[in-house]
Amino acid sequence: MALAAARLLDTCSPRRPRLVAHRCGAGEAPENTIESVRYCLELKVPLLQLDVMHTKDHKVILFHDVPLERNMEKLMGVTGQIHDFNYDELPPFKQLLQPNAFCPEDAFPVAVKELKVSLFEDACRLLAGTGTQIILEFWQESEELILSVLELLKRHQLLNQIAAWGSPEKASIQAWCRRAAPQIPVLITFAQAFRVWTCWNLCFPLCGLSLGRLLPFLVEGPIVFNVPHVTDLWHNAFCKAARLGENDGLVKTLQPDLWFGVVVWLGHDDQIRKRLETL
Repeated sequence: MALAAARLLDTCSPRRPRLVAHRCGAGEAPENTIESVRYCLELKVPLLQLDVMHTKDHKVILFHDVPLERNMEKLMGVTGQIHDFNYDELPPFKQLLQPNAFCPEDAFPVAVKELKVSLFEDACRLLAGTGTQIILEFWQESEELILSVLELLKRHQLLNQIAAWGSPEKASIQAWCRRAAPQIPVLITFAQAFRVWTCWNLCFPLCGLSLGRLLPFLVEGPIVFNVPHVTDLWHNAFCKAARLGENDGLVKTLQPDLWFGVVVWLGHDDQIRKRLETL
């Protein structure tokens, strides 16, 4: 499975990395589908990451699509963007889906049984009451989408299962998520993560600057760092920034009462996953 080692640094949980099903188990099941939700529930994966988008007629679906990846073309064999299609006009998935970049290099294509794009509400029905934690990522800059997702989460009593939501790219999405449900931790963007990394390496905590002035997005509510493992330098910096214990990291140094979590996406790198367990 396209799994990541995750540390949600919660005082109520043991400080051990948890497994996350990236795109709901892409690489072993068809990514972001009802099939993959069922697969992860059977394996009792504690934390799922799902990508949520909406169609031209405002149906909320499970799908990940950005221009760089061209997933419409890869997964369905057509060009275009999800928002260009009404739900009933969406072409079916190919019968074999190629593994994405987080899967092992030798991963085989995944067979698809249910070829129709999955509705987010169907996933909500499956996940409700299971206790499985969920990370939701948005790739369309739409407050309407966030409010629609929130309504579905409330309808199926899933709010307490949302570990985090937001966007790795758009601060506007982060702001809309925080306004819609302030109690749910938001994902900080890659640009914000880079600012944290820069502050740590420049030793700004030693300058006596307040966190509100230095990194204001960190003090607006609970947050989760969503960090890809690009290089050891990048990965180690965030582990140090997040570290708790005798030598607290950057965030705890500046704001001791701030709740935050860290998700480090590692793919299948067992060596790095073991290293995380020692932090």
